[in-house]
Amino acid sequence: MRLMARLAHEVRPAQPTPTLRYLAGEHAERVAHVWAAPHGAYLEMPAQRRHLAHVVLALGAREDARKLATALTGERADVVARRYLGDPPVGFVKALGRIGEAAWDGVDYLRLYELFADEGAASVLMQTPAITVAVVKALDDVPAALRVHAIARHVAGTEAARALGDAWTAIHTVRGPGVADAAVARWVRATGPERLFAMAAQDVAPLRFDPAPFPVHPDMRRLGGTTALEDAGRRFRNCLATYADRAALGTVALYEWAGPPPAALAFARDGFFGWRLEEARGVGNALLGPEEREATILAVRQAGVRVGRSGADIQAALRKLAGLDHDWINPNDPVRNAFGIYEEG
Repeated sequence: MRLMARLAHEVRPAQPTPTLRYLAGEHAERVAHVWAAPHGAYLEMPAQRRHLAHVVLALGAREDARKLATALTGERADVVARRYLGDPPVGFVKALGRIGEAAWDGVDYLRLYELFADEGAASVLMQTPAITVAVVKALDDVPAALRVHAIARHVAGTEAARALGDAWTAIHTVRGPGVADAAVARWVRATGPERLFAMAAQDVAPLRFDPAPFPVHPDMRRLGGTTALEDAGRRFRNCLATYADRAALGTVALYEWAGPPPAALAFARDGFFGWRLEEARGVGNALLGPEEREATILAVRQAGVRVGRSGADIQAALRKLAGLDHDWINPNDPVRNAFGIYEEG
């Protein structure tokens, strides 16, 4: 059951005390509406019950404040949860007693709720003594196949979750589900974070293989020689002709995408994925609009070309997390970069 869309947007006017603002965070005004200053009954609640109150209020419970206060302070936690949350997943209410004293933001409570609805994530969380927002965000970021305690306990933040998730997705895409399953079976034996990321880095190291055939797509035309590059460079009013040496060495392949609008595409060799989109530009190096980018990405992926982080970048991120020597890591969004968009976001 997805609850994110139900977050209450209305905040009823109230006057929380500074103590309440400190303890209840963004929920302070809703709490003050139910328990007026000095908020004694709320402040006397154990942490688990306060967190449950925050979740109920974040979902915009519309009962009379007095009835809400009676239920939230006087009824069993599981009864309150069933009344206001419907059918909460097993373990969620108890977990609220292991998330510390301070209030979480509403979206983080609901992310925790939804993870308990996932069997693998719930198993991890039930084995986690102290659940933090960072733990929840990292668990939410990794693919479902990696939501096992033996792996998740070593993934401490979103950077690590992203790198490991990218590695698993790359292995699954390029080498197949069987190899991805074997990687997970190996990773669960890691004795610590550095060992886990070292294993993953090894698994995304390029294998020795012959150059892949050039990708084909009915709406793409390969620019297969200097003359073709020069002709396309004139039509696109750009520097396509300067790619001739790299194209001759086989490190880049140039294509013309029919569009509309037409675009010049550069595919770079990638040690893990084979080919990766390096650049896509319209006539006069014009940037493609959002819908045009989506259409281009779809066609490029259909041609068997990677759109996104390079294999080398994924491996470098994993080696850094493993405490090993690593190459430069691109801090920017590689998909947006390929389309000439370099600002953050």
